[in-house]
Amino acid sequence: MKQRILIVDDEDIIGETLKAYLETHDFEVSFMTDAVELVLKLDSEVYHLVILDLALADTDGLEVLEMLNLRFQQLPVLILTGMGYDDELMNEAMRLRADGYVSKTMALPHLLAEVRRILRGINPAKGN
Repeated sequence: MKQRILIVDDEDIIGETLKAYLETHDFEVSFMTDAVELVLKLDSEVYHLVILDLALADTDGLEVLEMLNLRFQQLPVLILTGMGYDDELMNEAMRLRADGYVSKTMALPHLLAEVRRILRGINPAKGN
């Protein structure tokens, strides 16, 4: 069974590019452009990882991360940001128990390595 990833990003080009790339590496990937229907999607389908844009047009990605950790505690979340490595944002994401934090400018093979690390269950922020 393929591992399932849900990408939430308000930029179509980013979401579609990541989706296509991850699918070539044997993942089943869905893509949403906003977080409005996210809970319904997660209630009705099983995912192994959410890749979440930090700056969504319809909501704050940190608020979504906090909700995910309250409602779907075992679901890993990888934060994706176009803002680069802002220490304050990264620290806040890690405080909210993000499983990883990557820049949209990161090379795709590095993103893939981070996805694989998270899916293996390695997350220092969550104590494993």
